[in-house]
Amino acid sequence: MATNGAETQRNRTASQKRPDFNKRISVVLLGLILHQTYYLGIVHSNLHESTASHEKPEEPMKKAQPTVDLELSERQMHQRTRPQVNVQQKPSSFLAKPPMPKFPPPPKQKLLPKRLITIFGAESSGTTFLSTALGVATGAFAAEGKWQPVPLTLNWKFEKGVDRRVMSDDGEWEIQHISLPWGWNCAAHETVDIVEALIPEECSRSEYYPQYTLRKGDGILFKNKGIPPIIPPPNIPDFTLEEKRILDLCRNEVHITKNNLTWSCGAKCGSGAYDGFALYPKRFSVNISSHIDWYLSRGVDVTAILSVRDRNIHMKGKKIHCRNEALREKEEELALQLMDEALNRYGKRGSNGDKERAIVVSYEGLMGIQEAYLFELYQQLGINSTYTPVFSDGNAKYVTKQNAVRKNADIEISKTKTNYESIKQSHTNDLLPKRLISVTGLQSSGTRLLSNILGVALGTFPDGRSVVAPGRAQTDGGEWAVQAFSLPFRCSCQKDKELNELRVVEAYVPSESDRFSSDQDRLIVNITSHIEWYLSRGVDITVIVAMRDHTISTVAKTKYCCLDENTAKEDDFALALIKDAIKQYGIQSASKIRDRARVIPVSYEAMMELKDTYLFDLYHQLGINSTYTPMFKDANAKYVTDLKKEDLKKDAARKMPAAKIVGA
Repeated sequence: MATNGAETQRNRTASQKRPDFNKRISVVLLGLILHQTYYLGIVHSNLHESTASHEKPEEPMKKAQPTVDLELSERQMHQRTRPQVNVQQKPSSFLAKPPMPKFPPPPKQKLLPKRLITIFGAESSGTTFLSTALGVATGAFAAEGKWQPVPLTLNWKFEKGVDRRVMSDDGEWEIQHISLPWGWNCAAHETVDIVEALIPEECSRSEYYPQYTLRKGDGILFKNKGIPPIIPPPNIPDFTLEEKRILDLCRNEVHITKNNLTWSCGAKCGSGAYDGFALYPKRFSVNISSHIDWYLSRGVDVTAILSVRDRNIHMKGKKIHCRNEALREKEEELALQLMDEALNRYGKRGSNGDKERAIVVSYEGLMGIQEAYLFELYQQLGINSTYTPVFSDGNAKYVTKQNAVRKNADIEISKTKTNYESIKQSHTNDLLPKRLISVTGLQSSGTRLLSNILGVALGTFPDGRSVVAPGRAQTDGGEWAVQAFSLPFRCSCQKDKELNELRVVEAYVPSESDRFSSDQDRLIVNITSHIEWYLSRGVDITVIVAMRDHTISTVAKTKYCCLDENTAKEDDFALALIKDAIKQYGIQSASKIRDRARVIPVSYEAMMELKDTYLFDLYHQLGINSTYTPMFKDANAKYVTDLKKEDLKKDAARKMPAAKIVGA
């Protein structure tokens, strides 16, 4: 009895404790479930897309102003770190990193966008900056950065700037950017392969690692220092259900298959289990013309942006990707050849009634006249936005004053003869021409070069004679006239005096009608009122704005203005007049009043790079029937130098850790 009583008491005690025991078991099980879920997320990330083997963990965001560094922006294929890209509208405010989405990215139902913009450019030409700006303007990206879905996984990664490509959530817009060439560093024994198109990322694979996504294959190739694998890829890869679903979309929607000769794959067609994928080599360039054809054949409204930057500068940045000088030059010439062909076929001359699908964009133009130039591009692309990024000129650190021609301030510049002498011409009854081209720009921006070229192309004077800026030449019969004036012109700002007053004039009138006062004021023409003055008199006028790297033109301007402070004040005022004229009479205004653009920015650097192809597009835009090609001699080279050691250290300090892939 005593034993039974004790046993009964123990049972009663255990029964009282059982709820607490059950509660503890529940907590432990819940902890195991959460831990397993987290662990599976990490494993899933590593198995499918993580490049953690060669990426550093993400550092906490620093409360510092991000800066644009375009030399670093093309290195995603080669660097462990991703650059900071500044696309803020308000430099004084720091845009906080948005929180990671709480749910996995939804599966893609369509791979092809309705509207595609692909930015092409030589390595270190500024494609990342431009693609990020266009991504924000179209709504596909965010100014503070965006959490992007990792293809074929349930994971997210954060991008501060557009890394390769971004598509809007509704599939309306996609922005791509790629360097020419793209991929692993060049090698002395290899050539650059040319592929047909840059196809949707989900359908792209590495030629060496087709069992993985292209980004993971590139990551493994980077880890192995570009050495191809010894073991061939498996004949029957272990694809997930999502990969198999995407593979069906690649075959049926995007028409990538080796078995249908009607469609092409864009690169090397995969075979066997990889049929439906396009296989890319480790270093390649994209044929821009065939890229446009490839997407047009699939019903995508595509435009190629040809990003051009001063050759002397971007070739220095290219040394990071290609140390062999002979190969660097060879790759550069191939890139220019592909851009030339695209501009000939799909530029203003080759559109054949269709919209312009190859548009040249100057990096120097973006840094010089900034939002005015960018908004013109928005209009050309059909983007309804006023988004303005922060413009930070990556060229300035390369420019040296060592070779600047600095004249003695006491040297007198003729005020009535040298600067205002017009080319002798046949007498005409009318002082006003039917068509007038006014070439203007900051001092030392290339106005004289452009006016001379257009003058010869129009037959206003024989090759070898020139319009002296400011000056004017007119064709026999008064059909055409070419006019040139810099902003400002006349006299020179004095080194030992205050800035001479800038006298703003309404228009630069025909040479036969002008008279000059004896004062020492420098004159600056209000371009907007200049256009209106001639339009009111029945003259069909177009203003060409010569754009040249601002730092270089400032250094070259020392022959007219030796005091840096005066130069800056004059240039700021001139740029304000240029921006206003573009706003009033550029592409944006022309589309509203159904008129043609009467202000056309022309890039000195693009003309030195693309030469006659770029020039002939300008002839076509102006209605000039000519094939005249001048001798192109780049005057920028003498102003460009290698970076100093301290500048290289600053560049290294601005590097940003690569994006970390996080499980959803």
